[in-house]
Amino acid sequence: RDLQKLAMAADREVYGLRKDGSEFPMECNLIPVEGTEGTLISYTVRDITNRKQTKKALRESEERFRKVFETSTYGMTIFSADGGYIEVNPAFCKITGYTETELLARHVQDITHPDDREEDQASLQRLFKGGIPIHHMEKRYVHKQGTIVWIEVCVSLVKNSEGNPLYFVSQIHDISKAHNLTRQLSYQESHDHLTGLINRKEFENRLQQVLIKAQTGELEHA
Repeated sequence: RDLQKLAMAADREVYGLRKDGSEFPMECNLIPVEGTEGTLISYTVRDITNRKQTKKALRESEERFRKVFETSTYGMTIFSADGGYIEVNPAFCKITGYTETELLARHVQDITHPDDREEDQASLQRLFKGGIPIHHMEKRYVHKQGTIVWIEVCVSLVKNSEGNPLYFVSQIHDISKAHNLTRQLSYQESHDHLTGLINRKEFENRLQQVLIKAQTGELEHA
């Protein structure tokens, strides 16, 4: 009967009692060993309190990340080493104009503006190889409707316990309004608001640049 109880507890998680009366989770293993006196039973018990606490902390961490991922007002994506999207959140779909299904069939560079692809890809490669801690830049997406979306992106690399790369996680902020406002203010500062021509200040700045180039000989090689 005792052997049957041991067998029922074997290879599964049960709870034991410490000397002070407190419970603790344990893992039991029952191994039959053939000997000269017949079959002997090797019964081992392992305290798995730390393992369960670690699993619980990991599960809670994953749940928190999942909640942030789904509800964040910032675009968030998970993509593979070759740039293929693995997961995208609703905010990212809104920024790019594509549905989740459409994005999961695409790569990062598919929606990146052609003029930004080389710099973007080179920085991601440095991140993958450990040359930089994060990839951060301002670049352009081509919206599904064909318009340009200026974004600020921050990408980190997730590795396994052995230090091997698993995937990239990115956070994307739409800065189109701020970028367009900056350009508009810069234009207004350097151009006459009535004629649209450059004003005196901008003319003097450009003239100064030409004079500097002339002095350094850059104009001769242009």
